[in-house]
Amino acid sequence: MMKSLQIRHSAMSRNLLFLIGGLLLISYKTTAVDYSNLKITEIHYHPMDVINGADTTEGKDLEFIEFKNIGDTAIELTGLVLDSAISYTFSNNVSLGPNKFWVIASKPSKFLAFYGMESSGNFSGNLSNSGEEILLTDAEDNEVIHFTYDDNSPWPEEPDGDGYSLVSKEYNPNTGNPADYNYWRASLNINGSPFSDDVVSGVNVIEGLNSSVYIYPNPAQDNIIVKIDNETAANNILVKIYSISGSLIIQQHIINNENINLVQEGIQSGMYIIRIETDKFIETKRLILSK
Repeated sequence: MMKSLQIRHSAMSRNLLFLIGGLLLISYKTTAVDYSNLKITEIHYHPMDVINGADTTEGKDLEFIEFKNIGDTAIELTGLVLDSAISYTFSNNVSLGPNKFWVIASKPSKFLAFYGMESSGNFSGNLSNSGEEILLTDAEDNEVIHFTYDDNSPWPEEPDGDGYSLVSKEYNPNTGNPADYNYWRASLNINGSPFSDDVVSGVNVIEGLNSSVYIYPNPAQDNIIVKIDNETAANNILVKIYSISGSLIIQQHIINNENINLVQEGIQSGMYIIRIETDKFIETKRLILSK
């Protein structure tokens, strides 16, 4: 009688053991794991320090890196290793379901206290504020994801200490290379958006908390005016208008109380995010265009 036994060897292979007439025969059958739908969608490499009364949480304790499965089947994560300035090994028998996120934090207890969510894991080391190599390998030491981010233009500069994270421009980036700055943008939400796509919530998002900033009319039909009462902060105004999905539609330097013709820019009716940047602050609100 022939008996067969199938055992798990690794995330990358299966061994079949056959016992025939007292002889042990081993047959190797390799099944590669498809990691093409595993993407890095957010890196918070230089968070701001958080001051709460007499307590201060250092920004480096709130660092995190986010992975997303953009496919329609689960991806086995067993055996993957994140190894550069930060180190993390995915434990055995773990997988990531479709459209699910895996967030690895610098300090899980600090992450939980600040975001109210438990991280998926804890990496050792810290991300560099000036750019860092990110290397993810499989159980056989093959590269799965490998790139180096930067904090200098043309890379987004807001994630470098201004409270924003580095996020993929597309929610499901099935094209593009994370080594290319065009893959990335600054988050719309200050402090980032771990475990979720970077979608702005609420009617108004006020990041700079500056009541001296006015955008009117809102809802608008064809034109808007940006006015800042604080003249010392109104010398150099950069206006950015994003689609609700995060695509940059307009980027324009203006003077205070200047009119912006939305029709001329070809913007269609809908909801948008308008971001006002000055030398003193950054403020973001929702803008409704109704023609």
